[in-house]
Amino acid sequence: MRNLRALLVSLLVALIASLALAQPQAPLKIIVGFAPGGSLDTVARLAGTAMGQELGRPVVIENRPGADGNIAAELVSRGPADGSVMLATFNTHPFLASLHPRLGFDPIEDFKPVGLIASTPYLLVANPNLPGQDLREALAKAKSEGRVQSFGTVGPGSPQHLSGVRLQTASGVPITIVHYKGGSPALNDVMAGHVDMMISTIALGMPQVRAGKLKVLGVSTAQRLPGLPSVPTLDEAGFSGIMPDGWFGFLLPARAPTAVATGYNEALNRALQTPAVRERLEALGAPPLGGSLARMDKQMREERDIWSKIVKDNGVRVEE
Repeated sequence: MRNLRALLVSLLVALIASLALAQPQAPLKIIVGFAPGGSLDTVARLAGTAMGQELGRPVVIENRPGADGNIAAELVSRGPADGSVMLATFNTHPFLASLHPRLGFDPIEDFKPVGLIASTPYLLVANPNLPGQDLREALAKAKSEGRVQSFGTVGPGSPQHLSGVRLQTASGVPITIVHYKGGSPALNDVMAGHVDMMISTIALGMPQVRAGKLKVLGVSTAQRLPGLPSVPTLDEAGFSGIMPDGWFGFLLPARAPTAVATGYNEALNRALQTPAVRERLEALGAPPLGGSLARMDKQMREERDIWSKIVKDNGVRVEE
């Protein structure tokens, strides 16, 4: 009888374990701090879905735009430590603290890297009716005519914002900075003629360039882009270093186990190596990156130092 009870207990334990394994995992929620349809949103959905497939886990994308991505970042920094909530972000994240003294989180120490998704060159795009065929010519015409240029950004304190400030300083042309909650609404206003120009990712801007709804005044790459051979680089236009290439990546709360972050990183790297994902990212103008947790951590710390100095040197302030 005792042996029978022991056998029944063993069978019951095995049954419970098998049922637990058979249950589908809870969805992995990826928070995007900007509006749907923008470059970050597009890349996060592509990479996040593919990573979820590698993990055998459903993925849900949730957009929480506002405050230069701070709303989403703070939500994730205080989120569950089990790896169920992740932040999709880009190269604005590392230097947020230099722009927001009362920030409710540390952009570096309160997060654990999962991995870099892709890099992205930038296009300086303008409404087709803006006088001038490239940046140098557009600014020269504005200066000679006494016109103030308007410059859209994806949010206050973003690299695009800082680049607009640097462009005004370098050119001596008055520039009105206009902030939006993401690249998509900013691009819409440039196409509509409400704003003169903005810095856009290739993923967001190139389809509209091909459709004739935008023109390109310059590119951030060291060499001219094969698809835009007649468009000079920002370096060629005399504005070296105004806008370096950007990147996209995933972060977990710092309290998440390293083993979870490592597992996600491995799944992300596998996803980025699949032909479908690689080809899609490259078509978006965002070549896949991948790499280790340490690689992303190093990049974020280096860029925090670089951009924080730019913020200080240019006296940039973001209203709280």
